[in-house]
Amino acid sequence: WVERARATPIVPGVWQIPGGRVESDLGGQRLIEAPDGYILIEGHAGLSFESEWAAMEAVGLDPRKVKYVLATHEHGDHAPGAYLWRVVTGAKFVCSQEMAYTLQHHIPGNTGYGLHPPIPTDIVVGPKDTELDLAGLKVRALRIPGHTYGSMAWHFEKSGKTFVAFGDLIMPRGVLGYSGSVNFSATDVLASLRKLRDLKVDYVLPGHGAVEGPAAYFHDGIDVGTA
Repeated sequence: WVERARATPIVPGVWQIPGGRVESDLGGQRLIEAPDGYILIEGHAGLSFESEWAAMEAVGLDPRKVKYVLATHEHGDHAPGAYLWRVVTGAKFVCSQEMAYTLQHHIPGNTGYGLHPPIPTDIVVGPKDTELDLAGLKVRALRIPGHTYGSMAWHFEKSGKTFVAFGDLIMPRGVLGYSGSVNFSATDVLASLRKLRDLKVDYVLPGHGAVEGPAAYFHDGIDVGTA
């Protein structure tokens, strides 16, 4: 599973990291080449760290250049593996204040998916949307409550295309993700979908599902939510 691991390009400078060796590491993971290092969106559970590392090296990327790890939400298939990147590369972990609290104290009803050590956060995003400069790349941190109250989207431009990563807010064709999360709100999901739709991005980076245009996620989700 390590020997076959290989990152695939989405556009120049944005890479898809293949799914993990276990179900808990199947959350969508992407790597962005920034001027001063790499940005990794999602840390997974940490159980596939070796394959993630190998997938980067297989295409000539140096995993030691990972400077930031961003989380879309606190669930175990998306966030806890960030601690390994902090230890191995010195990467800084970035998430919302709600995620930071949950991951530091490991509130079982919030994180789920088994146990993990406390995850310290280096950059905490407050209650408002925030512009960040991460390794020389402008990234907009957007609050998108719904799947969890502290869920975040990450909006950026690369190679002339605009992207937004949004975790598990919605699945393809407007299907809700796991809705048993603490603080799940269908009303918030609908409001957050409208917010993301209005960005008019070229590509969406979902927590689960194919990378494509926004219609199958945001537009279909709004139609389903409104109905």
